[in-house]
Amino acid sequence: MDLWLGSLEREAALAIDAGDLPRDTDPADVAFQLNALAAAASYGFQLKRDPEVFERARRSMRGVLGSGINAPDGAGRSDRGRTGR
Repeated sequence: MDLWLGSLEREAALAIDAGDLPRDTDPADVAFQLNALAAAASYGFQLKRDPEVFERARRSMRGVLGSGINAPDGAGRSDRGRTGR
C-alpha cells in the first residue's frame, strides 16, 4: 500500500510542479482521495455489481484533479495524452 500511495503522491507532486494542479495542493491529500475513490468503486461494484460506480468514481477523481482533466467531451485541459476510460 505504501508503494501505491507513494506513487500517487509523487505523480501529484509532479502535476503541481508542472502547473497542472494548484500550488497549494497537498500531494498526500490527492493520493489519499484518489485511493479512497478507487477503493469505493471497487467495493461498490463487488457489493452491487453496478458498473455505474466506475463512472461515478471517474467523475469524482476529475473533481479532485480539476474539472477539465479528461472531460468526456474532450473539453478542458489535457493531461499529457492520457485518456479517460
